[in-house]
Amino acid sequence: MKVRQIGLVFALIVSSALTWWAGHAEEVVPAQAIIRHASLTSPTPLPMQKQSQLLRQDRREPAGGENPFQVAAWRKETTPAPSAAAVPASPSAPVLPFKLLGRYVDDERESFFLQYGERNVVASIGDVIDDTYKLVSLEGGVLKFNYLPLDIQQTLVVGEQN
Repeated sequence: MKVRQIGLVFALIVSSALTWWAGHAEEVVPAQAIIRHASLTSPTPLPMQKQSQLLRQDRREPAGGENPFQVAAWRKETTPAPSAAAVPASPSAPVLPFKLLGRYVDDERESFFLQYGERNVVASIGDVIDDTYKLVSLEGGVLKFNYLPLDIQQTLVVGEQN
């Protein structure tokens, strides 16, 4: 016989022995004996007054007066806000669309490399960008822009020059 066949015969013998041993190892209690034992220890009945209280509790409505059979709406009902004193908000400039990429100083003139959306722009003090923003000044590490359509000043922190 080959080694593989010997291993299979050995596994068959071991599994047969374990099956036989497990069948005789413990005594199985029939289900009828369990049922008979359970019926001997039945609970004591509640007094009639307790039963009527439990029935009354079951028939009460849920807390808060909610109807459990009410049709639920998936969308929240929105009520329009009262517009008695509706004052139109003053127009404001959009968020400043610039990010500082770097700066360059040449002959006392400082230029700033700015990212404007997906474009890169080189601007100096006094330059107008896209007919929308004007670079007004640099004071204390803060660039000041003027939003031209509304004449509102906005700032961009760039830090001090190294």
